[in-house]
Amino acid sequence: MKFFGRCLLIHGTGFVYVNRQTLIAWRACMRSNKGFSLLELLVAIVIFGVLATIATPNAISWLRTAQFHSAVREVKSTIDGMRMFNVENNAQSDITFVGNNRFQTDKLERTTNTHDIHWHSVDETVDVSFNNNPLRYNARGMAVNPGTLIFQGPSGLCMQMVVSVAGTSNVQQCP
Repeated sequence: MKFFGRCLLIHGTGFVYVNRQTLIAWRACMRSNKGFSLLELLVAIVIFGVLATIATPNAISWLRTAQFHSAVREVKSTIDGMRMFNVENNAQSDITFVGNNRFQTDKLERTTNTHDIHWHSVDETVDVSFNNNPLRYNARGMAVNPGTLIFQGPSGLCMQMVVSVAGTSNVQQCP
């Protein structure tokens, strides 16, 4: 097949025997058409722009949801870790929720009578509140003052974590 509008020279079965004049014309066409035309570039840019316009709001929404769920997982992981620490080390710990997105962990080791205090913060778009501050675990991993943590996120996202007397925590959607 020979086509010189866009310099196409295709052969499907083996070798193509072309005369010298056809080969010279094909090479000249290849030299003169080294890039894309302006119309082709504009069409590609418009298509890319339309796709970006459609995808951007979904990507932003997905990012906010992912940050919210990450904050919930971070707090749950900290609570579970504090409970395990108490059982393993015969210790007592407190988790105090301060402000909207900050909390403090305080581990009291009974053998050395020392406090290990750390500050944590979650994503600034997430508000964390606890109805029975501070959350305290005894040496057996049981919650001394159980309660419910409420997580409020952007665009109406809401989850709650219920901490039982046994010390277990369960994350669920807000009612």
